[in-house]
Amino acid sequence: KGENSGYFYLSYYDKTIKDPETYEFDLDFDGKDYIYVSEYDYMPALLNFWTMESKGNLSTANEFVADDDQMLSSVSTRTTVQNSKVDFKVYKLDKNQVKPESGQLVAEFSKTFEFAGYHRADLPKPVQLDEGQRFSVVATAYTTDAAGKRTYGVAASAAFDENVAEEYDSNTYAYAVVNPHESFLKIGDNWVDWASYLASDSFAKTGPIDDGMGGKIMPIVDNFAIKAFSLPAAKK
Repeated sequence: KGENSGYFYLSYYDKTIKDPETYEFDLDFDGKDYIYVSEYDYMPALLNFWTMESKGNLSTANEFVADDDQMLSSVSTRTTVQNSKVDFKVYKLDKNQVKPESGQLVAEFSKTFEFAGYHRADLPKPVQLDEGQRFSVVATAYTTDAAGKRTYGVAASAAFDENVAEEYDSNTYAYAVVNPHESFLKIGDNWVDWASYLASDSFAKTGPIDDGMGGKIMPIVDNFAIKAFSLPAAKK
């Protein structure tokens, strides 16, 4: 914003910069000064991203609780490859419902993203959420080939833990806090709690990623980058 101001504007779509120190985002959200943001992915992607691809269905979801009366206006997720189409669904959940798709479907739409990365998308119509309402955001990202066959993909931030960082003589490492009942992964027709999956033999087999030197390392992995953005709603 000017000479010697300490920062400058860079488009998200500019691919010429790597490893920035900080970001500042200017969000024009209907002229409002503040919004509610529901999210769990606080760990930086120090090792890029852990990804999974499959010809069979893969979906991800986060479950949240509304902190106040609010109007859910947009949601977000991360895609792994170019020209991914994402099917978004939003459900209101009862207290005893634990699966992300087990509640009342209140919003459904799709959007195609030209580039891989993090994306926010507006709901066709805002959804009223009362204080204390449990809800889920489900994202299914995929590409379709010329024969009409889909390839599904999911991604989450990955990083060194302290022990691996020391082994690789790295001065940076991170911690991931992934609690039960936050993020969920759907493989085929079955939902699994992401916290449980990260501790399972299945993740131990699929988890290792390239270390950039011809080897493999087991990273620590964060929650999914599914967020919910809401505007304040008038009290009833």
